[in-house]
Amino acid sequence: MMLNPIHNDIVENLNHMINNNNIPNILFHGPSGGGKHILVTQFIHRIYKTYEEERLHVLYANCEHGKGIKFIREELKFFAKTQHSLHPFKSILLTNVDSLTNDAQSALRRCIEQFSKNTRFFIIANDKTKLLKPILSRFCEIYIPLPCINLHMYQVTSSFGKEPSPSKRIQWIRNHIVHLDIKDPNSFIQFTHKLYDKGYSGKDLLTYISKSTTISTKRKTHILIQYHSNKHLFKHEQLFMLFILYQYICNCDEILKINSYI
Repeated sequence: MMLNPIHNDIVENLNHMINNNNIPNILFHGPSGGGKHILVTQFIHRIYKTYEEERLHVLYANCEHGKGIKFIREELKFFAKTQHSLHPFKSILLTNVDSLTNDAQSALRRCIEQFSKNTRFFIIANDKTKLLKPILSRFCEIYIPLPCINLHMYQVTSSFGKEPSPSKRIQWIRNHIVHLDIKDPNSFIQFTHKLYDKGYSGKDLLTYISKSTTISTKRKTHILIQYHSNKHLFKHEQLFMLFILYQYICNCDEILKINSYI
């Protein structure tokens, strides 16, 4: 898989790290829409090459989803301790790491110190000034600016056809979600994989639910309560999306009605 060609100089540096087998802990920071997440995920794809290796060796977590000191101390450390022999190191990707509290950042620093021999940490932040200096000192920093094309600044998330507009994203979900087979658990999992591969997130599903006309306000409120009560439990975006999807399906009369005739 080719890395994103927009930031060619950054891509070359990342390729150099891979080719020389010299990959440090890296902080990717810069304004929202610069393409940080695209660069990092494709960088990880290059490192592990296959889905199976990536599944075993990479932990993804969005720190904006209520991740705190308990997650750092327990789940992140548990993953780092797990041994796999297929690759010399595992990777932990933390997005929106500038949302972590100071206590959680301190716990993260200790985790980095403890597992630096067998784990690489890749963190993404919009504002690195919110990170503690002991955290910054343990990372190679890569600044990702907004792409400049013909002297104009663009956001990757809204330009070059990289991602559809919010209205098109909602429409795509609407067109495909009604075809889910609620009697087949694999249908949920496959749809979640498809959403994730297309760059959708759990928040896209929540946005779709909030605008849906096929579910009552009372049931929408129930889903949001379930989300806020459980969001701290999810360490992987696809698992979070699967949870939101399940909550929606169980509360959507239209889909339940369609499946009752199947």
